[in-house]
Amino acid sequence: MSYRITYTDRARSDLQAMPRSVRTDFEGAMRKTLGRDPYGHGSEPMKSREPDRRIATVHAAVVRYQVTTGLVLMVTALEIAHLY
Repeated sequence: MSYRITYTDRARSDLQAMPRSVRTDFEGAMRKTLGRDPYGHGSEPMKSREPDRRIATVHAAVVRYQVTTGLVLMVTALEIAHLY
């Protein structure tokens, strides 16, 4: 299945606040983990009634995200909290 990773304005701002090398590694980790298996990688639903709104740790950051399925699987980062 094809996938696409997008960022809300808030998550894009969080992403831009990362040092360039960390941001590059983070984006690669997003593609390799949540992009390929958004329900895996140790992710958990944010609320039990909403399994598509999830939270996971990806390359030194906690990511809150939404999964949307269709012709293309969409992973939308809602917020990124840096752990460094």
